[in-house]
Amino acid sequence: MPLQTLVLVRHGESVQNIGESRRRCSHCYRDEEDRRQVGVNSDQLISLSEKGLEQARRAGEALRDNFGRFNLIVNSGYVRTRQTTAGILDAYTPDYKLSAPIWETPLIREREPGLIYFWTEAEVQRHFPWFWEYWDNADILYRVAPAGESLLEMSTTRLPLFLRELGDRTSYLPAGARVLIVSHSRAIQGLRSVLEGWSYERFRDEVANHYPPNGSVTVYNRDQLQDRWQLDFANKVF
Repeated sequence: MPLQTLVLVRHGESVQNIGESRRRCSHCYRDEEDRRQVGVNSDQLISLSEKGLEQARRAGEALRDNFGRFNLIVNSGYVRTRQTTAGILDAYTPDYKLSAPIWETPLIREREPGLIYFWTEAEVQRHFPWFWEYWDNADILYRVAPAGESLLEMSTTRLPLFLRELGDRTSYLPAGARVLIVSHSRAIQGLRSVLEGWSYERFRDEVANHYPPNGSVTVYNRDQLQDRWQLDFANKVF
């Protein structure tokens, strides 16, 4: 395997991330005022806030200084990861910014929120009276919104598929190649669970007690002798 370094970056703060910690579910709103302030859009079209744009630029400067150019840059194709990618590339020379190889794939998109996407908490209660009791008590890796996706499902289906496809796409690269992956909080945790071989207990603890900050960086290097990925550091904000 020619890949030597994987760098995972969570997108910068989005307009939907603002006030997220006060919501019972990250894809719902507390009330109509909360929804009015953020607005309603499809998840793919949610953009970065001004703070998020600055986080992307700062991350780009740190990535440039620590890793130089990447042989491949991957993002989910969502507006907020595209904007983060563009902000990172602003730190580089114009020629690299124009020629940087970018692969957009929905395999590393955020978890599918299902039918309750951007409803208020009262609307969720009205349409699914059982939901909040279920959501608050179900296992965090298994719980799923109606027509949504669980964290366990995401981490055992499309994320391993992404890593296999990444290996195929980079098989032609020279030894020591570096790849930058710009993705979403739960997708990054799912990728980490695969790359590090987390146990169920470790995965559950990580998801329950840790959250990759916006604009944070997680880095892996390939241990060629043991043929496995070695974590250098996780969730670092520059």
